[in-house]
Amino acid sequence: MAAQSTKPLTVLVAEDEPAMLSLVARHIRSLGASVIEASDGDMAWEKAQKHHPDLIMLDVMMPGMSGWEVCKRVKGPVHGASFARTGVIMLTGIG
Repeated sequence: MAAQSTKPLTVLVAEDEPAMLSLVARHIRSLGASVIEASDGDMAWEKAQKHHPDLIMLDVMMPGMSGWEVCKRVKGPVHGASFARTGVIMLTGIG
């Protein structure tokens, strides 16, 4: 029986703070996933549509579209079917 090759998970990390984006992306890569980085909400939405990642990690407060708005688009009725298998994790530094 031939071994199946498995494609690494693709994770989109959207964070406007460069140090945090780098930290999270580096950690996710160390776990074996492929990482796509976005530094604002508009870029996150564009890259989500282009790459259809397995998981999206969104900062809540970003320039342009907020993380909440990106999440609404990803999981909403218009685009939800395209992202049915995509998980979303919200990140925030808000206390």
